[in-house]
Amino acid sequence: MKNKFVKFFKVLLLVFVILLLLPVVYFWAFGFIYKGSSDDGKIAYLQKHQLSLKENCTITDTTLFSEVNKTSVFLFGEEHGYSRTQIFDAELLKYLNKKFGVRDYFNETFSEDADLLNKFLSTNPMDLSILRKTIPNLKEDIPQRKNQEYVDKWVSIYQYNQTLPSDKRIKVYGLLGAKKDYKGGRDSVMIANFKRYQKEVDKSASLYCSTGYGHILQNKINDHLPFAGWLKSNKFPTVSIAHISINSMMYMPKEYGMPVPDSEETDWANVNGPMVYFENIVNVDKACSSSIALFRLDGSNSPYRGCLDLVRSHSALSFVQGEMIPENGKSTADYYQYIFVTKNLAGPRKLK
Repeated sequence: MKNKFVKFFKVLLLVFVILLLLPVVYFWAFGFIYKGSSDDGKIAYLQKHQLSLKENCTITDTTLFSEVNKTSVFLFGEEHGYSRTQIFDAELLKYLNKKFGVRDYFNETFSEDADLLNKFLSTNPMDLSILRKTIPNLKEDIPQRKNQEYVDKWVSIYQYNQTLPSDKRIKVYGLLGAKKDYKGGRDSVMIANFKRYQKEVDKSASLYCSTGYGHILQNKINDHLPFAGWLKSNKFPTVSIAHISINSMMYMPKEYGMPVPDSEETDWANVNGPMVYFENIVNVDKACSSSIALFRLDGSNSPYRGCLDLVRSHSALSFVQGEMIPENGKSTADYYQYIFVTKNLAGPRKLK
């Protein structure tokens, strides 16, 4: 009887160990298959077309976007919740203002919050109490933006705006429109509001839109046409910059609606795994020589004109985040022309 019990206990222990190891083995095997294959040609191209940025994300290379020779819509699509994305957003806006005269700034926010932001930008002296009124509303917009970098971003834009003539200052537009009118998918809402705002913008100058990653893709993904795809199909010259996060911590506030650790941070959401892998992300990882960098993907003889690296993705947990399947016959450079890479970064600072 005793031997039977010992044997049963050993079998039970073995089953428990196997069940414990199954997720580890699954994620390891998934990463082994989908992290991609190293390609010396792609790595060399990326290294040649890399612009490293400092922690403050200031863009000092005045040749950036020198290929753009007509009035265009620039779009930055962030992976929400990562450090430096909002700081880069502000610095990109400043750079576009200096180089292309961009004054109209479209943001993935509601028009009520855009009105508050414009009111904040017009105060003199600066009135932070107005900016703080927008913070609780981020729960309905993009909750991962509720961190200190959100405040730092708008203070930076405010300070820059003060250096401009009063009739040349930056104005914010809420791509989500009025809260009471919000219904339907985000892309369709953005398209409708972008159309509505066209009578207010300076049509002689380029525009800048700051949204989430999925909205800046310029062709169909999973048979759906995103906001930037609509722009491109309606003859707006379009330049998209996609955010790529590698080995970094993401801020996930408790109001995000998912189970999160007490720290409200996770390293599971990077595009180099373990939950999602952008196709052949390994080449970007190997080419990136700094923590923050920009890469041009549509330069001369770019290998990204003949593949779908990065755009196609594979998900280990498709019920949490599904795979991204691009259109046949398209290339990475057809979807976006630049990537903004953050690598090995801690999460953004919590609100003071």
